[in-house]
Amino acid sequence: TLSANGITFNNTVNGNSNLTANATTGKLTFEKTVGTSNLTASGNIIDIKDDITTNDLQTYTGAVNLFKNTTLTGNGIIFNNTITGIGLDLTANTGAGNLTFTNDINLGNINANSTGTTTFNNVIATSLTTNSGGTTQLNGNVKTTGNQTYNDTVNIANNPTLSANGITFNNTVNGNSNLTANATTG
Repeated sequence: TLSANGITFNNTVNGNSNLTANATTGKLTFEKTVGTSNLTASGNIIDIKDDITTNDLQTYTGAVNLFKNTTLTGNGIIFNNTITGIGLDLTANTGAGNLTFTNDINLGNINANSTGTTTFNNVIATSLTTNSGGTTQLNGNVKTTGNQTYNDTVNIANNPTLSANGITFNNTVNGNSNLTANATTG
């Protein structure tokens, strides 16, 4: 466990142990790739500048900023705050683990690959694609300039509105909520 006002990892972080990094009042920065067993990252701001791979869970508590097209891989990923990287792509691979976005997302292309549950609240992105085999929980609005493709079962709540060039549901859509889907040209 590392705890300080601000923490910066200027080089690669590797190991078979769990890593807990808590920037108590400042910024937590990962400049290079990270490979650990479990990652718990906390700070007012968390800057991710390269790919991160864990054997187990990744948890981010703080506003996450991406600085390049990024791939995150682990057995579950939780974002407890916003994630921003306007125009930058995020690929999140969680296997059977859950992928949870509890707050707003503002990114480029999002590829969410989980055979567990993928949860979205409010999304602004270039495109959004989920893989098959899991469940997508839509708790808020999703707006993309490109397409939205949902390959797994979709559950809706809170009357979400989907806006996109094209919207494709390749599986069932369930929920006791209203769904508004606006496909502009697709």
